Amino acid sequence: MGLLTLGRGLSIDKKKGLLHKFIINYAVYDVLSGDLKDKYQGDAYFKEVGIESLRSNYAMAGGHIVTTDRKEGVVGAFNTTTHKFDWVHKE
Repeated sequence: MGLLTLGRGLSIDKKKGLLHKFIINYAVYDVLSGDLKDKYQGDAYFKEVGIESLRSNYAMAGGHIVTTDRKEGVVGAFNTTTHKFDWVHKE
């Protein structure tokens, strides 16, 4: 598998050479140059959906970040291209 998950909300996509950060919003960096490739800062949107963006327990699945909210039992798949949740499940 081409994904290396690190602590503190960081994952490296070894195949694409990208570092994904999903702790206090979302950002992607080029591993070699350190250049910022993409970012999304939408605290209001994450709160509206019911999932905090301050997460270190998530998984990368294709172009999605699958994560939970620690308080309410909400699970969702955040699309890293559209910067929206494609699906959300609430208990």
